[in-house]
Amino acid sequence: MTGTRVRFSGVCYYINMQPIIMVDIDDVVVDYCKHFRRLCKNVLGWTYEPREQVKYRLSEFRPGVTLEQEFAVVDATYHDKDCWLEQPEKGAPEVLQQLKQSYRLVAVTARTPVMKNKTMEWLTTYLPGVFDEVLFISIGGRPGKVLEKINVAKKYGAAYFIEDNPDYLVGCAEAGIQGILFDKPWNQKMKNGSDFTKVYSWAEILPIIMKDRN
Repeated sequence: MTGTRVRFSGVCYYINMQPIIMVDIDDVVVDYCKHFRRLCKNVLGWTYEPREQVKYRLSEFRPGVTLEQEFAVVDATYHDKDCWLEQPEKGAPEVLQQLKQSYRLVAVTARTPVMKNKTMEWLTTYLPGVFDEVLFISIGGRPGKVLEKINVAKKYGAAYFIEDNPDYLVGCAEAGIQGILFDKPWNQKMKNGSDFTKVYSWAEILPIIMKDRN
């Protein structure tokens, strides 16, 4: 949390808090799937075109692929040096810097704790000082087993939540959070709804958020 902390009658309060924008990292801030597809060839012996990924998980759109095989590709991707040389998505640094003037930015990721140091190094290199906090929500260090992102967003009192997986945005409207869905092959059928507004670039995000700010 941010703001000035004061204690009154034994209760701690935060005042002058900036509203919070929660931002997913993979495939929102940086193109992770490009490297996942490349490493899929190395690990499993085959790859696929982006348009084929109609579901979020590999095991959901490729019959016969097990979660263990999928997690092996995930592990290989995060241990590949080229993955850590990937530049942020076009427009992300500029938009995030502008949003930081009025909002507290919190990154949230399902990356496992073993990837924490490299992730923080990447953020320091490509987005220095942008995020006020980075949350690693993997449970027990196992890929795919994470805290519910919507619950994390609610706990932090986020005003906005930028994400590429529509499943993670379910419940935003009820919680009073403005969900923003980043366009990806696996969410092509999803249109604007009560839980989120769909965007196709970082350039579209700034006016949505600043309109509400004004």
